[in-house]
Amino acid sequence: LPERGDENSAEEEQDAVALAATRVGKVCWWHMASGAVLGQHDGMLLEYDQVTLAPLGVVMTAEELNDRDVFLVGEGAALVVHPPQNGSDIEVIHPNPDGSYAR
Repeated sequence: LPERGDENSAEEEQDAVALAATRVGKVCWWHMASGAVLGQHDGMLLEYDQVTLAPLGVVMTAEELNDRDVFLVGEGAALVVHPPQNGSDIEVIHPNPDGSYAR
């Protein structure tokens, strides 16, 4: 389960942009500015409950991520997803109107 300060936290990387390094097999998680907890597990981008840290839903499937990198931008204001090799398939993920990220 995600816990602040554990070895899988991406929150200590950089202030402005933190590479979450989403690769198949990599486990990484972080808190968004809204308090939402997002994480990468089994190649998927997931949202977790802020209190219980139980999975709430899928933000991006493994097929959607397709080995792309995820960057945390603006101290957790949004996520930018793009290919690792100077690709143009860039996607910006903002929260839903209710503040959640799961689709």
